[in-house]
Amino acid sequence: MNELLKQREKFRQSAIRAAETAPKASGSSSHSTYVPVENRGIKRKRTEGRKEDKQANSVNFSVMARIVDYMKKRHLNGSQWGLSLTEVLEEMGMFDLTKKNIAWLEGALPDNTRLQVQMEGELVKYVFKPPLKVKNSKSLMQTLKKYHQDSKGALLLTVLNDCLPNAAKVVEGLAPNVIDIPTQVNKRKDHAYFYNDPEVDIKIDEEFVKLWRTCNVDHLDEKKVEEYLQKHGISTIKDLAPTRQTNIPKRKQAKRRTNTKVQNTHLDGLLEEYDNN
Repeated sequence: MNELLKQREKFRQSAIRAAETAPKASGSSSHSTYVPVENRGIKRKRTEGRKEDKQANSVNFSVMARIVDYMKKRHLNGSQWGLSLTEVLEEMGMFDLTKKNIAWLEGALPDNTRLQVQMEGELVKYVFKPPLKVKNSKSLMQTLKKYHQDSKGALLLTVLNDCLPNAAKVVEGLAPNVIDIPTQVNKRKDHAYFYNDPEVDIKIDEEFVKLWRTCNVDHLDEKKVEEYLQKHGISTIKDLAPTRQTNIPKRKQAKRRTNTKVQNTHLDGLLEEYDNN
């Protein structure tokens, strides 16, 4: 009995020592959902940093748009020499930009498609880059002829407004040689200009033009129009171009055979067959 009590006392003492020497569980390893105050502060800083980045990007892009618009006005006014970024900001009166904004503009402006870079030594200068090389009525007429010869279509007034001042008046001066068609691009009113080639000009009776414009066939399909023309003795030309097949089924890929391992290849030539005979 005394021996059992001694063993019990030893076991209790060893358990107490083990409990005292065991490391305490840290708060980070706890499975509770409690977030320390320090971690909350870090999360707030991250969200605030993201908001600041978005605001900075919006400021940068708005400033770049204002710079491009200013360079366009300079180009239309005849001031077509290059300006550095500092000169542009001085002329625009923008002195409240931070160093980060200026550094961003220095990296983004050379990649802008509406600006052209001119190097003067190590100094980078910018000029406005018009969409077309049109400076006056003569170059405009040459461009219209070129578009007509190459079958590129029309020149839009919105595009010409970025090339020369008072583009509409310049086109009016070329009225006999230009066809003006009012149109709508991206839900905005615009004008499309074509070259009026005198060599292909065909005189058509006004009565025929009026009948053509009053004839409405939107509610008819091509087959009904063709049947109507054939009844009145008018032959039609069929489209002989090869039709493109759509939704062509893809070919099934052949399944590759898996390499099966051959057993006992190292004993090839050593195995022998023993028949009962």
